[in-house]
Amino acid sequence: MVAGEGPARTGSDLRARTATACVMLAVAGGALWLGGLWWTVFVAMVALGVLWEWRGLAAGIAAG
Repeated sequence: MVAGEGPARTGSDLRARTATACVMLAVAGGALWLGGLWWTVFVAMVALGVLWEWRGLAAGIAAG
């Protein structure tokens, strides 16, 4: 266990992860099916989300 981490979780979150994956698949599939501007906006939003996550990780590493 890493210092500062909470207690280990006892329950499985497989059901929540599966539901989330189904929703994400439906959104991505819908954007792909609609194409054009919808697909471009979807890809841009995913890219911004990845950038936001990466910046958070990099800031955490830089902070020590």
